[in-house]
Amino acid sequence: KNSGAAASSGSRGKSVESKDKKKGTAIATKSEKYELPGQRTAVPPVSDPLRLFYQSMYEEKKRKGEINPLAADWVVSHGLLEGHEALSVLAKISKN
Repeated sequence: KNSGAAASSGSRGKSVESKDKKKGTAIATKSEKYELPGQRTAVPPVSDPLRLFYQSMYEEKKRKGEINPLAADWVVSHGLLEGHEALSVLAKISKN
């Protein structure tokens, strides 16, 4: 399974500073930059109930040769798929 590798890959982003336009001072905002394609949020812990639900749904449909767009989008956006697999899943769900 790829989930363990994605969870331990250190896909957390860096904080970015931006300027407060009214005051002209720099304020720290946490803007995450992720390495995996399609990832928009941090990788949830293995014990997270939503992760367990969507990941099992994705894997069950994958074994049957099908794709569930909702589960596929969730696992991709949370960084649970490796690069090449995430790209192919993104291509499949964008066609629907």
